[in-house]
Amino acid sequence: MLVVFRVDASMKMGTGHVMRCLTLADALRNRGLRCHFICRAHQGNMIAAIRQRGYTVTELPAGATVFQPLPSADVPQPAHAGWLGCDWRHDADQTLNEVQAIKPDLLVIDHYAIDIRWEKILRSHVRRIMVIDDLADRSHECDFLLDHNWFGDDMSHRYLGLIPEHCIIMLGPQYALLRPEYEVLRSLMPPRDVEVRRVLVFLGGSDPTNETSKVIVALKHPELMHLLVDVVIGANHPDPLGIVGEAEARHGTFVHRDLPSLAGLMMRADLMISGGGVTTWERMCLGLPTVVICIAENQVEMNHALSRGGYIELLGGKNDVDATRVAESVSAVIESRGALIKMSKRSSALVSGDGASRVCDVLLRTPDDRTRLAEGHASQPSAEALKIRHASVDDGEMLFEWRNNTRTRKYTRNPAALSRLGHMNWFTQTLVSERSKLLIAMHGDHPVGCVRFDIDDKQAEVSIYLDPARHGRGWGGLVLSQAMAWMHSVYPSVTLFSADVLAENLASVKLFQRCGYSLKQQKFEFRRIKE
Repeated sequence: MLVVFRVDASMKMGTGHVMRCLTLADALRNRGLRCHFICRAHQGNMIAAIRQRGYTVTELPAGATVFQPLPSADVPQPAHAGWLGCDWRHDADQTLNEVQAIKPDLLVIDHYAIDIRWEKILRSHVRRIMVIDDLADRSHECDFLLDHNWFGDDMSHRYLGLIPEHCIIMLGPQYALLRPEYEVLRSLMPPRDVEVRRVLVFLGGSDPTNETSKVIVALKHPELMHLLVDVVIGANHPDPLGIVGEAEARHGTFVHRDLPSLAGLMMRADLMISGGGVTTWERMCLGLPTVVICIAENQVEMNHALSRGGYIELLGGKNDVDATRVAESVSAVIESRGALIKMSKRSSALVSGDGASRVCDVLLRTPDDRTRLAEGHASQPSAEALKIRHASVDDGEMLFEWRNNTRTRKYTRNPAALSRLGHMNWFTQTLVSERSKLLIAMHGDHPVGCVRFDIDDKQAEVSIYLDPARHGRGWGGLVLSQAMAWMHSVYPSVTLFSADVLAENLASVKLFQRCGYSLKQQKFEFRRIKE
């Protein structure tokens, strides 16, 4: 199976998009897939670094350093349209030439300048499209969408109306694409004592306005001179020699360049001063308290949400922050050990570190799905391999994703998006309820559907929903039949089953009819005759 990534890096957009795509590519390669990159040769590109990781790269010609796209009469231009360095159709045509030559099974797009117009040109030439996005500011034509950012407990509304109904969404930091060492180091770390002795400074792979210099000046404040400081700058930093000179003028300051990972320095640090980009999830995974300066406009909304949630200490945007304010904030944070402990615990609880594996699981939900992606046909349900088990606490997040899928919600009595907190409260209560039986249908080792029975003496109300990847493929009948057989075996006294189904949900209407239910007073009923 071949996966193609369309992603860029540049002095303007930084390196984070390429870094997270490399993490996903590594995870897919570890599962036996082949990965290929298509990148434009902007100033500050990472094409050489991608090749050093062992991947083939198709190099598109460098675009204009300053590109102003022509206005479109039908679809608004993406806010970052100029980042392509050329017209979107020209970029799509160049990408299409490569795609037609190598025939990938999955196209992964991580680019703020690409939207539904570009994706529709590629649509018929690849079997699946996945979009990695952070902004929710434009429409997409895709089968999977990943946004690992956090804006509060309820984030599912962000892409309503922007993606197709069939699209499987992966939202939240549990899907953050972190390198595997973060999950490993997290498991080895003792709780942080948050006595601040060592500070890590990293303001992004590019840092075009040199916020790093501002922070070093702040750390020269007399009250902060006792701190050891690690400063990390990326390959695209505008003034590396200047940073080295400033570091040499401050005792106990060490400069690191072009590191493959920040994990080791994050382990050693007690506090981080950081931009609000992709390193957010790395430091939170390791429970590292952080003072944040937003270095790009697209970081502001999320970091305000994280600040309100108590996950970070937010100073504001780069234009609002000077060295004096940084020094004052760091001094105040150091004095507040209780707040640092809370920040560390909350951050660690939000980001588990296994996001790349979770994304791979969604893309390759079962071996049959993997074949379907490669060969373009749906896996066939197998009654022999289908088993029923009780739901467990580990199923909560999976069921939240299934239930919150736009297609699933469309046919519920309340189609509004669920909040994660509300769902988990309901899920916990359902697990311990004597009246409710929450069952998971397994096809081999992989969950395919959920059935709930609410029992009242000799009656039970049934509800069912599937893994969104299984919709329309014949799984519903098998799952419901197996769940009904389980009920007949375990609760033989229950003889009357009912289901509340919206009339416009024709798939569910046909499903219950096939399984022997009949319509009675706007509800489907099934009465089991005792043997």
